[in-house]
Amino acid sequence: MIRSDAGETTGQMSVNLLSARVLSVRLLLVAALLLGPLVFSSRAQQEAGKVATSITAAQIATPPDNDAILRATIDSDSPYYYPALKLRYDSGDTTLGHAEYYHLYYGFAYRDEYRPLEPVDGETQILTLLEKDPEQLAPEDAREILYFADKVMLRDPFSPRNINFMIFAAQALGDTLTARVNADKLDKILRTIESSGTGLKESSPWHILWFSHAADLLAAEGLDINKRQVRSRTVEYIMLAGKIEDGPKGYFFDFSRIYWKKPDTPGVELPKNRRSGGWDLNGIRIGGNKEYTPPR
Repeated sequence: MIRSDAGETTGQMSVNLLSARVLSVRLLLVAALLLGPLVFSSRAQQEAGKVATSITAAQIATPPDNDAILRATIDSDSPYYYPALKLRYDSGDTTLGHAEYYHLYYGFAYRDEYRPLEPVDGETQILTLLEKDPEQLAPEDAREILYFADKVMLRDPFSPRNINFMIFAAQALGDTLTARVNADKLDKILRTIESSGTGLKESSPWHILWFSHAADLLAAEGLDINKRQVRSRTVEYIMLAGKIEDGPKGYFFDFSRIYWKKPDTPGVELPKNRRSGGWDLNGIRIGGNKEYTPPR
């Protein structure tokens, strides 16, 4: 797993481009252009070969308690009162622990600003800047990436790929403090998702707030996606590309929160089962042996 040692300086955390794929994604009126480069520490890449068998070994997998999360995050006397907790997160408080990140991440699903099926302003601009020369990022481009990444954070404050972009840009500018703070965020967000299940069976999936978070988590572990399948109204299965010795062929993710509230975008609705097998998502046949591409 990606782990950022609290005592490690970001100058020691050399970052590399894992991949550069352009994915054109369109699901009815929900459309986004995604470039798939994710920036992770060299240590994570070195561990990629062995991660599949140890990805959940050191944690106790517990699905999020939605009712308890809601109660805690709306109670002004609670240590997990969301406005206060989010203020600490936004300020770069590295003392936030697992319990705080658990309530931050899954509590965000109850916030009005949580709109996972709508395009996120700033993403396309970042990807355009990264296409120039990601290996030698110019200072002016790095500053622009940080500017647009801040805009993305307003809509998707827990996006692993966006936080990686911030680390990458901050390091290019020699801003080790910003890079270190965001490396701490990245690490804790990934651990929070991994603590929500084993990911190894449909009854114990990893719970995500955005479809892209699933892809980002696997990319952070050095795992490539072969195809994605919807197995039920709430769970998708991501099959891995390539063969990993003694490792699983894929992982399960719970995407139910993405469809909790009716989106403002017309035409988006929950998956519907079909008697002939498989599922419909916004009128598109998915599931079974059918590959699909989710929004974001």
